[in-house]
Amino acid sequence: MAKTNSSQSTLNHKLLKYCIIPAGGLGTRWSPVTNYIPKAMIPLIDRPTIDWIVKEAIDSGCSEIILVIDKGKQLVKKHLLSTKRFTKRANLRFIYKSRIRGVAEVMYLAKRIVKDNYFSMIVSDHPCFYKTAPLRQMARKFNRHINSSDNVCLLGFAKYPKYNNQYYGECLLKKWKDLYQIHHLCPRAKNPNKVHHPGSKLRIAGRYIISPKLFPIIKECLNTKKTGDLSDWDIFPLANKKGMIYSAMEIKSYFLDMGTPETYGQATQFLLKKGKDFYGSKRSF
Repeated sequence: MAKTNSSQSTLNHKLLKYCIIPAGGLGTRWSPVTNYIPKAMIPLIDRPTIDWIVKEAIDSGCSEIILVIDKGKQLVKKHLLSTKRFTKRANLRFIYKSRIRGVAEVMYLAKRIVKDNYFSMIVSDHPCFYKTAPLRQMARKFNRHINSSDNVCLLGFAKYPKYNNQYYGECLLKKWKDLYQIHHLCPRAKNPNKVHHPGSKLRIAGRYIISPKLFPIIKECLNTKKTGDLSDWDIFPLANKKGMIYSAMEIKSYFLDMGTPETYGQATQFLLKKGKDFYGSKRSF
């Protein structure tokens, strides 16, 4: 038994050592606010949103946290490097990007640090509350159900609050053991309020454990589509066609959506109604 626990601990470390956090972008849905402050610095209650995300990565056991930010917006870097509760627990590394190419470019820019290792990623506008950090939940599931192949990615899905009627990231999933197989990654809808798959309550939650085998596919996507935003919706279907396996699991956490002023207002209102005990006791920072 001790051997198994030791091997699981080693695999957890391999899966979770590196965590990429995209913390840049134009933030067009938040304009004109984002002309003056990065979206990641918009406060949720009494902390910038990025604080909640970095804390989650640290709680997951990530020791190398790679934040991809815009060259012209140093506020995120300045704030985080002055926050000792983060810098004492993890190595915060910053990569600058000059183009707006979406999540695909963010992952590829981190390749020089990640190299041939598995890595995780957390998007910066979906903070959550948890007893066990989402990436830890995912690593455990990875250990239990996915073999030692380095050709597998695991995507986290979650149920969002009933008040949130945004359907970004809704997909067609089929149950497999206590995981899901992704049968269809829905494209980004022009109308995010429209349901694609009635009855589906799960949406992609912006938590990933990703194989380094994805890097050549990202490069191919970037070379094929020279301009414009490239997201996971572009990368994973192509990866699947090339033989990569991507599975999904439900994360047991309470997720909030900070992507638009409307969903941000709903999230803040919800937390204020719940009171300090709800968010304070699960935050501990």
